Amino acid sequence: MSHQDSPLGQPRANDERRIQWATLATAHDQMMAEMWQQLLKEEGIPSMLAPQDAVSFMGVAATPVRLLVPAEMVARAEEVLAGLAGEGDQ
Repeated sequence: MSHQDSPLGQPRANDERRIQWATLATAHDQMMAEMWQQLLKEEGIPSMLAPQDAVSFMGVAATPVRLLVPAEMVARAEEVLAGLAGEGDQ
């Protein structure tokens, strides 16, 4: 299992390098954040939900959740999410 498949998309403890995570976006709720996370995964961009944001009763946060990506991949991840927003305009 890769770090992308671990709980909340968090890196495994045996990762060889430390990843500098940056906030890409804040979703209205955990379900939206997980949809964005899946889209990024399909594009090969690792991500994780901010753990403190995704903890709630019954396991799904109904409050805003931050989506984090490696700092060096922020620009590419922004393009991916911008493409998603652009699809709704067509």
